[in-house]
Amino acid sequence: MKVRLGFVSNSSSVSFTIYGIYVEGKRNNCIEEIRNIAGEMGLFTHYDRDGEDAYIGRKWSDIKDNETGAEFKKSVKEKISLLVLKASIKDATLCTFEEGWYDG
Repeated sequence: MKVRLGFVSNSSSVSFTIYGIYVEGKRNNCIEEIRNIAGEMGLFTHYDRDGEDAYIGRKWSDIKDNETGAEFKKSVKEKISLLVLKASIKDATLCTFEEGWYDG
């Protein structure tokens, strides 16, 4: 067990690594609808710090033991392709996103 002595703040930090897309809310006016559709498809979604844009995809930490990297990417590509069609997303380029920030 760890015991902390000293000042403790109410700050928070966020970090994640996903394979997916970054959706700009200003270019895609229905960001909440996009996020809801993505959630229904089993995709991870996370708003950026401003709450206007979103990262959508699968976390690399969720890769299955018997799943190869190529299979993982293929499954994400298939789901993102459906999402793009359903939600009319502009500029959907798949890649790995590693993000982290600290609010404090």
